[in-house]
Amino acid sequence: MTVGASDDRRPQLVVRDQGIGMAPETLAHLFEPFRQADHSMDRARGGLGLGLSLVKAFANLMGAEVGARSDGLGRGSEFHVRFLAASPPAPAAEPGGSARPSRRARILVVEDNRDVRESFVEYLSAHLGHEVAFAEDGESGVAKALQWQPELVFCDIGLPRLDGYGFARALRAAPSLREAVLVAMTGYGSEGDKVLASESGFDQHFTKPVDLDTLERFIDGLPRGKRGSPGASGTSPPPRADPRE
Repeated sequence: MTVGASDDRRPQLVVRDQGIGMAPETLAHLFEPFRQADHSMDRARGGLGLGLSLVKAFANLMGAEVGARSDGLGRGSEFHVRFLAASPPAPAAEPGGSARPSRRARILVVEDNRDVRESFVEYLSAHLGHEVAFAEDGESGVAKALQWQPELVFCDIGLPRLDGYGFARALRAAPSLREAVLVAMTGYGSEGDKVLASESGFDQHFTKPVDLDTLERFIDGLPRGKRGSPGASGTSPPPRADPRE
């Protein structure tokens, strides 16, 4: 790791390694959310998930930019963070005096992949400012939802112990959770998968990789009040009005 100045004399942090390197097609999408360098079924190496997308988002918030380069597979990688010489610009104020239009939501994430789960929870809480809890499988997800009473739930489908469809059915059977907005966020993206998700009780279906701006607009667009019918697309059903602690 080195600290110095870039060619245009901006402060710069550079990290180099002699690892597996990256192919050009990986570099082209490196900072996109839910991208993985290894698409094998066992996901033994984890994956890019949301981590590098978060790095880019946080760097931009500080008025910096990030980039990466590699000479190819087996030839290592280089990442850089370049800072502006001046202080980062303050966020533009929205009409009415608020710098950020989104409200704080109570969100549960049910995801068995540790890298994806931790990155997504970090994005929702640290970057978007929501109150977030998580569970690692369907059964503990149901228990957490009953205890924590979320407004909004993002749930994977391929979960251990109880899959996402069973999770959704269990939540819809609980009177206190019938108003919660359930979102399937999964790699299963066929029309049949979407129909099955809707029939199980999900309100919305996102197929990975999911664009983070789309997710943010989705959350911001959830009004308070009674949720709509399961399976709606576009503007989705609203969460409960007063989330309980």
